Formats: sequence, C-alpha cells, structure tokens
Amino acid sequence: LESCPSGYSVYPPAGDEFDETTQRCEPCLKGEECRGDVCRVCTACEPGYYKTFVGVAECSACPANTYRVESGATELSACLPCQTKASTRGETGQSSRDACDCDDDYYAEVGLEEPACVKCPKAALCEADGVCLLRGWPESRLNCSDGSGLVGAWALDNITGRYDLESCPSGHELITTEEAGSEELQECKACSEELEYILEPDRDSCQKCPPGLTCTGTDVVEAVVAGSVWNRSGSIYVLESCPSGYSVYPPAGDEFDETTQRCEPCLKGEECRGDVCRVCTACEPGYYKTFVGVAECSACPANTYRVESGATELSACLPCQTKASTRGETGQSSRDACDCDDDYYAEVGLEEPACVKCPKAALCEADGVCLLRGWPESRLNCSDGSGLVGAWALDNITGRYDLESCPSGHELITTEEAGSEELQECKACSEELEYILEPDRDSCQKCPPGLTCTGTDVVEAVVAGSVWNRSGSIYVLESCPSGFSVYP
Repeated sequence: LESCPSGYSVYPPAGDEFDETTQRCEPCLKGEECRGDVCRVCTACEPGYYKTFVGVAECSACPANTYRVESGATELSACLPCQTKASTRGETGQSSRDACDCDDDYYAEVGLEEPACVKCPKAALCEADGVCLLRGWPESRLNCSDGSGLVGAWALDNITGRYDLESCPSGHELITTEEAGSEELQECKACSEELEYILEPDRDSCQKCPPGLTCTGTDVVEAVVAGSVWNRSGSIYVLESCPSGYSVYPPAGDEFDETTQRCEPCLKGEECRGDVCRVCTACEPGYYKTFVGVAECSACPANTYRVESGATELSACLPCQTKASTRGETGQSSRDACDCDDDYYAEVGLEEPACVKCPKAALCEADGVCLLRGWPESRLNCSDGSGLVGAWALDNITGRYDLESCPSGHELITTEEAGSEELQECKACSEELEYILEPDRDSCQKCPPGLTCTGTDVVEAVVAGSVWNRSGSIYVLESCPSGFSVYP
C-alpha cells in the first residue's frame, strides 16, 4: 500500500515491522487529520483546531471567542474561552490568547501572563465612539473620531497591569481611584468654563466662580470690578480689597463663604474714600448719601448742618435758624456753624439759640454790624472806632442781652419803656439843648434859659450868683442875685 486518500493513513505505519497481510487505509484518529489528496500519515490537529472522533474529516476550528495553543486537541473543551469582555472579533481557529481582543470599551491588563479585560476609565473613553484610548497605549496612541485624545498623564502599575491617572492639564480636576471609589470613575474632570475655576489640577477641585470674578475654568480669572485685589489661598481665590467706593463681601465677622465673594458698592449713608477699601463707613457729620453706589458722600448744602453720621437723605441736613447762614460753607457738622446775620446776634447758653435782632444801641450804623455778636468774649468796634455803649447783662433764661445802665449824658431806654428789645438804647442827650442827672433813672431834660447845658449833669448858670439845686430828675432855680427875680 503506497498511499491513501484524504483523511486516512497507511497501516502499518512506516517504522513498524512490515506485515503485508495487515496493510490497509485507516481513518485518522481523534485529534488527527490528513488534508492532502495523497496521504500516508495523519498529523495532529494544528493549534486552534480539534477533532473529537476517529474519521476521515478534517480537524474543526475552535469556535469564535476561543483559542487552543497546543496541537492535537481531541475535545471541543480543549478550546479555551477568551477572558470576560474579550472576543476573537468573529474569527475561529485561534491559536493564541492574544487573539482574544478586549471589547472596545475595555483594555487588557499589561505585562501579566493571563491579562483580564479592564473596564475603561471614564476619562479614557471616547463618548461618541465608545472606544477606550488605553487600548495598546502608549505604543498606539488612539484618537477619538472627533480628533480628541487621551486627557491627563497615565502611569502603568506593573503589579496590577492597570493604568492609573496621575495628573491632569490646566482646567481639569484630578479624580483618582481612591476619591471616586472605582478605577472606572477616575478622570480629568473639566471645570465649567464660565462657572468654575481651579488653581492646581492635581491637588484642588473645581471651585464655584464667585460673583466678583469672571472665570474660564482654569486658574485664569478676571476681576469683575477693576482694581479689586484677589490672592490665592490654598485652593481658592480670596478677595483682599476693593477700589474706592466698594466694600469686601462677605464682611469680616460674617461666616466666610468663598462662593459669594464680591466687591459691593457702598450702601446709602456710607462711603469708602481710600484707594484700597475693605469696609464702607458711615458718611461723616455734615455729609449724606441717598443711594447705593460708589460715589462719595455729598456735603450738606450751604446754610444747613448735620450733627450725626450716616445720613441717607438730604432732609437729614437741618436748616440753620432764621436769620442765620453758614456764610457759604458746605458740609457743616454743627449748629454752631450757623452764623447769625451781621445785624443779629445768637441767643447765649440755649440748646437751640435763635438769632435776635440787634438792639438799636448795639448796632453800628455805618457797618450794620451788631456789637453783641460774641460779646463779651469778643469786644467788637465799629469801623469808626466806636464801641458798645452802656452796660449790657445776659438774661440766662432767655439767652438775650438787656441794657442795664448808661454812661453820663445818656438816657436809658429799656425794653419795657420802648416796647421792644430792638429799641433799647443809651440815648445821648443833646450837648447844648439838654441835660440829665441820673442816666439809669432819668430822661434827657430840656435845658432852661437860665442854664448853659452840656448834655450831662454838668451845667453852668447864665446869671452868675443864681442858685440851682437838683430836685428829682431836674435842676430847680432857687434864687437869683440882686436885681433879678426867679422865673417863673
């Protein structure tokens, strides 16, 4: 027997003792085949194939998603299944475990004898394609269909054969396995471009953008209020100061919330005038502010004043009393700034003194200035050099001055006599036509023909030797010299 057809071997086989009486074609055994048209010897099924029976059929390919490394398999079970989440992509007759390709959203452990398929971490998975970019990385650097690639720096753990995310680029928060609680959830989480910022991607988390900043999702920010100063503190930006007209929010003393930080314009009745502001302060006495804004407080207008701080309305600037002004000055903080008109003086010692019309006797005719202004501390004189006539006394109840006595040659005109404070005066008696004995009691008397008068109590008899005596408020002619008679 020279040869047999496909599926058979020559018996007895070469090498055995030849016995012509036993020659025959024998079908190939289990795990063997002969595929040629002319066969002499059956050979073991190739790796990736098996044959479970004695017969002339060829070996069968191991099914898809299995493989067989050794030759001569006699059972289907000799075809080993691929690891979980791996397949041969529909191919049969595979002779190596390397033919088991992990599903698109998985990658194979690296450097292990029997690598498992690992679920792709969220950050390495193409959303549109569902393909894991760690497949064959770093030798094959895959990109997603949209052109994006692997984000972050990944390092191989040589013990586990798996990749760990170690660092992230600017604008991303590093979520590690430990933080996420799963390898699948590790990622470089992109911070929201408008709503968040991050200082150190490998250390910090995405921070909510406070109202005082315009954020980009990275550590690059811009202050909403120009001139405000923001400093890094740990993982956040801290508002240190604001420009003029603003205060730092939240204010010192309140619970700090970094997500609410901003420069707030000063409230009504408040201001901050410095170039660097942290706190708005109340408007100073004499000033007010009616709106929320960065402007400074406004000065109370001329002829008004404000004693307390923090005024929020113009009406808080109180008007000066009647017949008083601030002499054109604004921003006055005391009623004392209200100066009575020149021909008036202020009541003395009262809480809210009125301006009193200057008594006739205390008013400079040429200047129109009242000499009782600030009297007696300031003793004013008129422009002609004359000063206050008479003795004036302060009434501590009314705060006004009363004329109490006059000098020689003057008649005391009191308020009671004149019917008005304004008309009280020391009325000078006419030097040639009148005289007066007691200025504080008497009135000016007409000079009789028998006397030569000086306007005071000093007189001279016209007829030498005539005798004149004082009687009450007048001079009385008692007797005349020889040759004269008393008239009347």
